[in-house]
Amino acid sequence: RENLFDREQITTLKTITREQKQLYNKVLGNFNELANGVTQIAVDSGLLNREEAEVWKKDSFYLPFYRVLSEGESAGPRVGGGLVRQDAFKRLTGGKEKLDDLLGNALANWNHLLGASMKNIAAREALASAEELGLATKVKANEARGRGQKAVYVRENGQESWYLMED
Repeated sequence: RENLFDREQITTLKTITREQKQLYNKVLGNFNELANGVTQIAVDSGLLNREEAEVWKKDSFYLPFYRVLSEGESAGPRVGGGLVRQDAFKRLTGGKEKLDDLLGNALANWNHLLGASMKNIAAREALASAEELGLATKVKANEARGRGQKAVYVRENGQESWYLMED
């Protein structure tokens, strides 16, 4: 989906020496170890399911190409402000804007997954307590539609679990 490089530039970027390849493989191993640890936290929190995590681990190296929107502002992920309605990822669209710092993009992505995972754990615990107190009821997704702010979800095994909040 990359639109900033032509075929000749991509070919040049893919040409590396044996020493560069060895260093690359070492750094890639460390990078993937970190990425897999973050992904496992997302699974343990319920944000992702095991199947999604396996795809991420199988594809291994993932480097998000977030774009620079304006000076000091990136199109990278943001952890939602509340505890509920956290998502792990959004659909990629590509673009022509300048790429933001690639390592910074990876760190922003991990930060998003870690933050959303922690918020998902907190929200699941809060909703379990609210349910015990009769302040929340677990419902099917179609029962939550049209309920506005009274309808919230957390993720369990990567799937939305909806609750209706009482007044």
